[in-house]
Amino acid sequence: MLLAGVGSRSATGLVPPLVLALQSSPSRGRVPRNQRYFCGKGRKGFVVAKALALGAVLVLGLLTVGAASSATSGQVFYLAAQVHQCLITTQPPAKTEVVVPCSNPAHNFEVYAVGHGGWGHKRPANPFALAQSVCLSAYKRITGHALRRNGGWWGFWPDAGAETARYGDRVVCSYRTAPTLKPLGSGWHVR
Repeated sequence: MLLAGVGSRSATGLVPPLVLALQSSPSRGRVPRNQRYFCGKGRKGFVVAKALALGAVLVLGLLTVGAASSATSGQVFYLAAQVHQCLITTQPPAKTEVVVPCSNPAHNFEVYAVGHGGWGHKRPANPFALAQSVCLSAYKRITGHALRRNGGWWGFWPDAGAETARYGDRVVCSYRTAPTLKPLGSGWHVR
């Protein structure tokens, strides 16, 4: 029988914190000394147990922060980019983009909208006009004004074939500098 206690009473008296004992045979509630596992006795045992618990909480916290930061860094397939992601890309853009925090001054794309071009899974011969309509209207809806002279947009939509079969008419709209692609600087610029 496995006994675990944190300051609980047993037949042998008060069980120290974090005691795990294995009792192989019923001996009137007593656990032989060689089968007891303690963090320590008295106040020292409590301090050790408290330090172990604090260490576990810190490790869990660091793992959570690491997972959160990895969500904002790494690579993403160009059609899987999400709104408010900042990307570093090349000219012309590759199919895999580098996702960075928007505080990174080297980012040159800011995904401000993800919409649908309206063509479903049958890609039109020239989807540019539909993607332009989706991206420019989304920009105006978000900011309340049209693109400025030094601002530009870049739309991603699926190529014919497997991408269209998987992503349909998905259009990913990104803000960028125009006419040449330059780093945008630190922060979010779609406003």
